[in-house]
Amino acid sequence: MPTDSKRQTVSIVRYEKPLDSVRKAVDLSRGLDHLPPNASVFIKPNIVFWSRGGPFHGVITTSRVIEDMVVILKERGIEKICIDEGIVFFDPKDRKTPAHTFETLGYNTLKKRYGVSVVKRKTGF
Repeated sequence: MPTDSKRQTVSIVRYEKPLDSVRKAVDLSRGLDHLPPNASVFIKPNIVFWSRGGPFHGVITTSRVIEDMVVILKERGIEKICIDEGIVFFDPKDRKTPAHTFETLGYNTLKKRYGVSVVKRKTGF
């Protein structure tokens, strides 16, 4: 329990159907109940590691869940949505991998489709 003794509501929902599953999780947790329509929302997809070469090994929130969340926010009148991530790369001078990552995951498509902002930050080892 939080130290301020406020109870927090969470929900766990099996992802079974696009949009409906994320909507159910958000509704059950009442996660957006206090969010005003003029809010700015930051979505961090949790890209822990990405590689352009070979098979992908990493941890991410799936693009389908990110798009579902964008749609739900748009339905609530939220217009200022930013997808932002700090991705770790072996070569700190690498400029191609962040662009490849966001293109491959479809975030640039979300930018075109829904007008979200897309920011690609990178850090090196």
